[in-house]
Amino acid sequence: MLKKDLHFVYVTMDGGHNSALREAAGYLKRDYDINMHLALYSMPHLRDESDWARLERDIHAADFIYGCMIFGEEHVRPMERILDSVQTPTCFITSNPALIYRTRLGKLSLKPAPEGEEQGMFKRWMQRLRPKKSGKAEGHRQTQFIKNLTKYMKYMPGMMRDLHTFIAMHDYWIHSSPENLKRQMLLLIERYVPGYKGRLPVLDAIEYPDLALYHPDAPEIFSDIDRYRQWRSQRGMPLSNGKPGAFVGSVG
Repeated sequence: MLKKDLHFVYVTMDGGHNSALREAAGYLKRDYDINMHLALYSMPHLRDESDWARLERDIHAADFIYGCMIFGEEHVRPMERILDSVQTPTCFITSNPALIYRTRLGKLSLKPAPEGEEQGMFKRWMQRLRPKKSGKAEGHRQTQFIKNLTKYMKYMPGMMRDLHTFIAMHDYWIHSSPENLKRQMLLLIERYVPGYKGRLPVLDAIEYPDLALYHPDAPEIFSDIDRYRQWRSQRGMPLSNGKPGAFVGSVG
């Protein structure tokens, strides 16, 4: 029998994603009848021992632990102690390395391995990720390699799939709409909560552009003016260059 009441703990620096996380949890209930109980913590609100004790209780009851942007000795050291006391699937991104090293996703552990332990295909891919030279070109090379690699990793078993999870967590969090956070939760449930394998969709994050055109009647945002013009023309509302009031919508 599938476990329908799940507990996820999110630990972040400012709690800026909390509203979207709650909305995403509502989608899980509506679409999949999963009761997602969220324990949402932001570091500034962990002020005394009772606050940390409450976090520790939630972590011990959690099905998954997620953290982002956790720095500072006063936050990192207590988190290390708590995380070391459980074996729960865990993912920390963009945080102090001591916390990132405590990521546990299936067969993947990010603790530094002794020199020479990487083997086979995994070793070759990790070598590709290591910098070959400095500068923007090298950063672009690594970014493109990761994007191409993740297209295939999600279909591979074992550690490759778990490494895909770790990389994908960054995309869901950066493009943190309720829909993307729902997709994040679905992936984590499907892969790391017993009984759900193959029962839930695993979808990539929707990537939103940094700058786009928005119209309240459009089904999606427009990444450039040409697509916006095309949509307007299809609706019988072509734009006239220079005409007052031609642009209806927002840029953001």
